[in-house]
Amino acid sequence: MRSLGVIFILFGIFLFTSKDNNSHHDSENIKKGDRYFDEGKYDEAISEFNKVLEATPLQRGWTDKFFSIRNKSTQLSAYIHRGDAYYKKHNVDEAISDFNKAIDIDPNKAMSYVRRGLAYYVKGNFDLAITDLSKALELKQASKNLSTLYFSRGGAYFRNGNFDLAVYDFNKVIEMSPADGEAYYSRAEAYFYLKKYDKSMEDVQIAEKFGRAPKPEFIEDLKKALNQDQPV
Repeated sequence: MRSLGVIFILFGIFLFTSKDNNSHHDSENIKKGDRYFDEGKYDEAISEFNKVLEATPLQRGWTDKFFSIRNKSTQLSAYIHRGDAYYKKHNVDEAISDFNKAIDIDPNKAMSYVRRGLAYYVKGNFDLAITDLSKALELKQASKNLSTLYFSRGGAYFRNGNFDLAVYDFNKVIEMSPADGEAYYSRAEAYFYLKKYDKSMEDVQIAEKFGRAPKPEFIEDLKKALNQDQPV
């Protein structure tokens, strides 16, 4: 099944495609932190986001009239972006803590659930990952990232031993991205554990056609299972 490295790549996809959603904020520290983040200077980025979260409304020059709305928006961005930086440093617990705070501020922001869900996945908390990714799907029905969300949740279902649900999610990915070799290969693995060996081999062959080479040990196990499954 997909490695933790792939999950970090998926997280990077969500960072890239959701970046513009936070570009409206008016904090120069967040903008500076984002520049450090893009340069891979995560400690410096965290320092800038800390400044935003530690500043008082008066220090930001806000009037009482606009404090609540603007404070919420800027703090939300700061927690999300700092969580991203922690995640990139593989400080997953700190990242989850920041995503928790972001969700407390705005429980209807899908990308906060995506980020926290993938962080839970990395920690091996697959039930929590599934809950968060499901919430993100519920909030983000028309997203261009929809196939990646199903792909991620399917991986969590697989890791949790829910192979039927994993197949359902990989089916969704294939419906949206018919040339996704990784989705076919992942479904092949799920079919294997469901003892649907013919379907598993079929998916392996399709995955290979789309550039996803199978692992030799998996092919060996699949061929043995197919031979044992033949009627005498």
